[in-house]
Amino acid sequence: KEQKQPTYSHLGANSKKAQLQDERYAQIELENYRLLEKLSKILVRSHDPTLGTREWGAGVRLDSNMMPVIDHAVAAQSNEFGAAIQPTSLNLGYRRQQQERINS
Repeated sequence: KEQKQPTYSHLGANSKKAQLQDERYAQIELENYRLLEKLSKILVRSHDPTLGTREWGAGVRLDSNMMPVIDHAVAAQSNEFGAAIQPTSLNLGYRRQQQERINS
């Protein structure tokens, strides 16, 4: 006479694997949410690079989170050495000479 093997329904379900998978999906969803927040901040950001920052050093500003922001413009109220010089072209004299040569 053949004996029937006992069946264990909880072994077939593999609930631990399902739990780990759910936790991983929750972690991925949270990371995606954080990335979406960062992207929305980038899209909403002002075109003024000095808005919400303060001058820290030559060409560097700090934002409200104390993260460095590269400064490509001289601020109107700058306290850095040489900041009062108006930005001009480095080859302005050469371009004027060329223009005079062409015009004459």
